[in-house]
Amino acid sequence: ASYEVEFVRQMDDTYSPGRNRLSYYLAGRDSRGQSVNDYLFQAECKAIREIASGQPSLIVGRCSDYLLGDREDVLTVFIHADKDWRAARILEQYGETKTPIMKRIQEKDTRRRANYNYHTGREWGNVSNYDLCLNSSRLGIETCVDVICRVFQETEEQ
Repeated sequence: ASYEVEFVRQMDDTYSPGRNRLSYYLAGRDSRGQSVNDYLFQAECKAIREIASGQPSLIVGRCSDYLLGDREDVLTVFIHADKDWRAARILEQYGETKTPIMKRIQEKDTRRRANYNYHTGREWGNVSNYDLCLNSSRLGIETCVDVICRVFQETEEQ
């Protein structure tokens, strides 16, 4: 299936049908038991696998660590940060909204967690799911980029 860019952006804003796995089961489903989110995820899976089978790529989110976990040429990374640092960065990048910043962070994390847990059966943010975990509020974005590039180059050379 092919989706319009604006539709995917809109779905990304909500990121999941709700805050927990039950929301996925209660989401509108067709005669095959599939929701719009299920179809979108299947399209994302196909696109991620196609991209990864080509040249070296950087794929952010979308359960890509899980989808590509069987490949030896993949480096999986989880980047996290302190809430205060995230709040300042979000305000800098996207500005204020009616929703308080800490509530925005909590809602986004809750939806990411529900989406990841639903599609992978694993816990979002669990360090055992990744090759490398970095704290961007402590290391800084540029250092995180440098570390990822260095580790990726070293793993390619092996």
